[in-house]
Amino acid sequence: MNLVYKLCKLRYDLSMRSTHAPRKTVGDMRRFILREAFELFAKEGVSGVTMRAIAKRIGYSPAAIYRYFPKKLDIFHALKAQGFAKFNAAMAPHYAIGDVHEKLIAGARGYIRFAMENPVDYELMFHLAGAVRPEGDPDDDSPPRKAFNLLLGLIGECMEAGVAPRGDPLPAALSLWSTLHGFASLLVRGKLAPLCPEGEVDQMVDAVVAFTMRNV
Repeated sequence: MNLVYKLCKLRYDLSMRSTHAPRKTVGDMRRFILREAFELFAKEGVSGVTMRAIAKRIGYSPAAIYRYFPKKLDIFHALKAQGFAKFNAAMAPHYAIGDVHEKLIAGARGYIRFAMENPVDYELMFHLAGAVRPEGDPDDDSPPRKAFNLLLGLIGECMEAGVAPRGDPLPAALSLWSTLHGFASLLVRGKLAPLCPEGEVDQMVDAVVAFTMRNV
């Protein structure tokens, strides 16, 4: 009799919990799913991020995940955009600096620092083969496009101020971003440790930026 009572009470408690638990909004569910997908990616890489694995972590059926993300690639696109949004927020204080040269140096250092402090985000942003979709019109407001447009604008300011040779800012911006990206990728993977100790990263970034801007 005692066992029957306990089973009935457990069933009642579970039914009351599901009845009174606040329902998650679509936005809440998407953030919930992305958080778990991010953790899976950090621990197991691309292959570990499956609809079934995510569903198991959050206690839902795999079919429920498809209601919010029809394809796994959509999850990676969202994680990429999330990473760029985080990157843009981290870079905003640097772009607010008044002096153009100081802004350039602070922005370059900030770029490298973001990669070193957020290696999982950086991997999702740049290193996922097949997880990149066209970002649309050059003037759109997607986080990746916004990140590049801010750099492009800064290079234009540098040219106007004489910090960089005058010319087309687009190839100059591409050159600088490519250089910083390669530098950051090597640092994050520990490939530059003998050549660039952690305490000397800022000085090396300054030298790399100076060299790049002289030769754009």
